[in-house]
Amino acid sequence: MRFVFIPLFIMSALFSWASTFYLDPSLGSLDNDGSASAPWPNLQEIFDQGLIQHQSYGPLPYNPDLSNLQINNPGSPIQSGDTLILLDGLHGKVFARNFFNTDKIYFIGQSKNAIVEYIQIQGGSNLHFENISISSEPYGYYLQNKLVFFETHAWQGPCKNMDLINCEIYSGIQAWETAEEWLSNSSSGIFLLGDSMRVVDNVISNIDHGITCNGNDHWVKGNAVINFSGDGMRILGSRTIVEKNLIKNCYKVDDNHDDGIQSFNTSGIEPSDNILRSNIILNYDDPNQLLKGPLQGIGCFDGFYNNWVIENNLVIVDHYHGISLYGANNCRIINNTVIDPTPDITPGPIWIRINDHEDGTPSTNCLIANNVSNRILGNAEMINNQSLSSNDEYLLNFVDPASNDFHLLPGSLLIDAASANVAPAVDLDGNPRINPDIGAYEYFESTSMHTLASANGYSIFPNPFYNQLTIDGEKDFNFQVFNLRAELIYEGQKNQPIPEQEITNWNDGAYLLKIIDLEKTTSISKIIFKQSKD
Repeated sequence: MRFVFIPLFIMSALFSWASTFYLDPSLGSLDNDGSASAPWPNLQEIFDQGLIQHQSYGPLPYNPDLSNLQINNPGSPIQSGDTLILLDGLHGKVFARNFFNTDKIYFIGQSKNAIVEYIQIQGGSNLHFENISISSEPYGYYLQNKLVFFETHAWQGPCKNMDLINCEIYSGIQAWETAEEWLSNSSSGIFLLGDSMRVVDNVISNIDHGITCNGNDHWVKGNAVINFSGDGMRILGSRTIVEKNLIKNCYKVDDNHDDGIQSFNTSGIEPSDNILRSNIILNYDDPNQLLKGPLQGIGCFDGFYNNWVIENNLVIVDHYHGISLYGANNCRIINNTVIDPTPDITPGPIWIRINDHEDGTPSTNCLIANNVSNRILGNAEMINNQSLSSNDEYLLNFVDPASNDFHLLPGSLLIDAASANVAPAVDLDGNPRINPDIGAYEYFESTSMHTLASANGYSIFPNPFYNQLTIDGEKDFNFQVFNLRAELIYEGQKNQPIPEQEITNWNDGAYLLKIIDLEKTTSISKIIFKQSKD
């Protein structure tokens, strides 16, 4: 009988008729039934023994006009929609060709001690890998290739609808000390050559190139690329969203021009409609890092690039290329903080720049607005940008530049200086932009965790609050409460308490309180917190 087991982390993705099987590299056997008490062996054996029913194209080589999908391994126990739980241990490699599925098949580690040597799919669809580690180092060698490769293949067919979620991908557990070790030992991380793939919440470390997106319609979110010797990410296709990723610690080991995020024209295809949002790129977080070298931030060369949005990014690199587009049409660079920590040392100081194409064709209809950098240049409309060119100016505007904290100080000239017409709704932290500031971060006055008494003559208490919130002051005022999507959820005025039934319907978390002084028609903003009673 096919039975149901729904892991909490994918509950919404599974159907009630799907089966779950267990794989144990130490105790499993192919003579078992794959249940929790009688598991199968490692994942490689499951693929090698043909225990997964799937579809394959024929005839080959793949031709979209002639090839048709046919069932492969009919009647096998594992089918589309099923889940395989990988217990701790070495699960071998995953290598499959011409491997298509009507629904996702889920391969989920019980913990990240479930280790796969590498994953390579040549033509396939609908495979979901989650909560596993991927590295050849535990197998006794360093792979001189890609650790994860989802590949549209000229012979085997297209690759699409793949997921890689919450995994750890690494060449080695620790960064190496010499360039020779890096060149000998580092693998490439994730390579997407296909369409419609999700790469979310992974950690990719001690690697050559981190994540490469070739193809269209990918979603790359919440990943950390830490310690890399090539490019942190490459975005070579179109309609890809790259958001909330951390890319840091570049190791200079060869003549490659290393980039945090790079794009370039491949086979005459112009990358278009990509969004780079709320990413953090740090050349290094330790000034004493070995093999430290200059890192280009977001480098888009050999265009054209069409309809890109680059917003809310923090780029801190020792190079003049902070954000550079060479050949761009209808691109927007909005509310980024792009700073060279050593602006007086070559290469530098840093810039945000839109140039014409290298063949002289002009860039058209581009906008650079609400950014802070050392220099802001190029062929674009410029609105409300700010140049800061020295460490002294950094110290006047940012909380702790030496520790890469580029939140704004009280009194910063960036506060309330942005154009509201083009600013994103939220900042890099997800805070709403009500009176927008220049750069990636909005400024908020800190609030006490008990009673806030501000110098402006207002008090807000208690904070955090549960079922009541009092806002008091000597002057006449109105107030507004916004959630972190910048949506107005309540309006009130002095001596008008917020009804308890209103507050108890709010979710726990942070909110923005905006107090409007009716006499001076000015306002202040505070972060407030709602938490459960217990």
